[in-house]
Amino acid sequence: MKKIIFISLFSAFCTLLIGQRSSLLVENLHISSFLPHDIYNHQNDYVKSKSLFLTLQEKTFTIPLTFGNDNKTVFGASYQVKQIGNELIYTKPKFFAIKYSEQEWGELVYEKDKALNSMKTTGKFLVSIIVDDNADLHIVEFSNGSFSKPQRIDAPVNTEFNETSGTFTPDGKKIYFSSNREGGYGGYDIYESEYLGNGKWTHPLNLGPAVNSEYDEESPYLLNDGITLYFSANGYSSRNDFDIYETILGDAGFFSEPERLEAPINTDFDDLFFQISPDEQRAIYLSSGTQGLGVYELIFY
Repeated sequence: MKKIIFISLFSAFCTLLIGQRSSLLVENLHISSFLPHDIYNHQNDYVKSKSLFLTLQEKTFTIPLTFGNDNKTVFGASYQVKQIGNELIYTKPKFFAIKYSEQEWGELVYEKDKALNSMKTTGKFLVSIIVDDNADLHIVEFSNGSFSKPQRIDAPVNTEFNETSGTFTPDGKKIYFSSNREGGYGGYDIYESEYLGNGKWTHPLNLGPAVNSEYDEESPYLLNDGITLYFSANGYSSRNDFDIYETILGDAGFFSEPERLEAPINTDFDDLFFQISPDEQRAIYLSSGTQGLGVYELIFY
């Protein structure tokens, strides 16, 4: 089978950093600079504020991947991006952690930094690593102040097509992930797979037409209740940007019709990698706001 070049999820945001829309970024970007809260004019009754959490450095794709079990640590990955002709080339990701203490977020700390030793929390996440234009999912865990070596998930989860993002259920026994493999409804679809033990996973099941469309469904995230799934999609409206949707797993085992989240969560640009803390007090994700494009933080009432 012919490999499909990985252009959907990462390219969606990297084209903003490298292409014509890069001028929308705030000036003098630094990957580790955190800015004071910028209260956004919200249009719903559950978002207290939206603020720029992390600015994006040009030609760097930085994504939040999960919260630690302490609700005060965020884990993520940074990819360096180069453009050669019309092709975007990505390095292997560097993992980082950010700790919240004394009413503010600290500095971004990368893997192998001794500062990680003081972080007592744990975390587990899925990350996509690109090799030869093929993106596969890997498992990374954080414990005892360090990140584990990424462990590639075997087939049938990973394929010769692209697996770009995913989320664990709270008990870690199932994953939901995005792939553009054959047999879907078109573009990138969301699938589920259960862990069998000994590194083996069940054959992935497509979530079906209630969730998936002929376009792209990306960056799924499952809430701590185990039934509320958030994801980004670019085919549910007349616009081509990714918006965040919510769907609920019913008693019969099927997901409800997705509902689009209101502003200021969704914007006129791509909104991806939506993650909510275990205590549901805050969320982080790639978005845009009054301070440009970046990783934003939401505080809930």
